[in-house]
Amino acid sequence: MNLKPIINKSVISLKTPEAKFIDIFRSPIVTEKAYKLQKNRQYSFLLDRKSDKNLIKAAIEYLFKVKVESVNTMILPIKTSRRKGLKGHFAQYKKAIVKLAPGFTLEFSEIEKTTLGI
Repeated sequence: MNLKPIINKSVISLKTPEAKFIDIFRSPIVTEKAYKLQKNRQYSFLLDRKSDKNLIKAAIEYLFKVKVESVNTMILPIKTSRRKGLKGHFAQYKKAIVKLAPGFTLEFSEIEKTTLGI
């Protein structure tokens, strides 16, 4: 007797728009260079490599309730590392610099860790 597993396709869980937007974020970049950019209403984030500019813009506007003026993205290269004679590499990420419209700001001290899934 040959038994095949039955897959119920109606049980597939669909993510909410907020969950989809949170999944693309890795973390905000908080360095001296990124802090200098904040004076010009520009904020830096590490993101999932598959995210595009339109998705990033929609996610920032939805999650933080701000207006985005522009989004610049770059893919960071893979960095090699060596520990105890073994070679390895760090994961490849996408970095986005988001410029907000005049009158809008982001305060990272007010963002809860659960908002970005950190």
